[in-house]
Amino acid sequence: MNREHQNLEQQYATAPNDPHLQDALALSLVRRGAPMPAYEILERAGRRAEALELLTRDSAFDQFIEAPERIERVAEFVRMLFDNGRRVEAGQLLSIRWEIDLKKLDLTWRGRHLEPEDIDEIVRDDLAQVDLVRLAASFPRRKDGHYLLNTSRTICRYRAHQTGEEHRKLMLLAYTPGTSTCYDRPKDRGKHLLTVTLETRATRPHKLPSEAWVRRPA
Repeated sequence: MNREHQNLEQQYATAPNDPHLQDALALSLVRRGAPMPAYEILERAGRRAEALELLTRDSAFDQFIEAPERIERVAEFVRMLFDNGRRVEAGQLLSIRWEIDLKKLDLTWRGRHLEPEDIDEIVRDDLAQVDLVRLAASFPRRKDGHYLLNTSRTICRYRAHQTGEEHRKLMLLAYTPGTSTCYDRPKDRGKHLLTVTLETRATRPHKLPSEAWVRRPA
């Protein structure tokens, strides 16, 4: 342990509520390959959002998730990212692509065209309940651990439909891209992703039971 880091630890021990010391010691720990203690310093101080930022800096999270015994903390971290509005990053940690873009949807309900804010109101509660960790665990996998391709599951179904095509209802879906999808999206080739998206479909894929995607009560 170098002298500078040792001095920081001694100062922090006498003044743990000093935000400048919290920042300095946490950053020093990350640089020394100890991201979890760094995260906990800021979390204990009620600075969870800043703790998340610190843990994603300089591949600190990569170091954190290497230890299998930390899987519960990894799951906790994914959920915290999600709750802090960082759904895309939360999904990436589980090989999940989050593709919710309300502006792309042209929907009608009861003869009225729906604006993005209308759609947001319809789906907001369901999106807030999505537990990416449980969702990822519910999808079938191959022997090598990768997602089984061409698997689709409906998370929620809604009455709103695509304008001019009432048979195409809005759905919150999760699916693993198959070869045809990857052909249309070359960036996905070679990847084993689970995609979560809002889109309209005429078909009705198997619906996931709530216990497979809804987060448990706190």
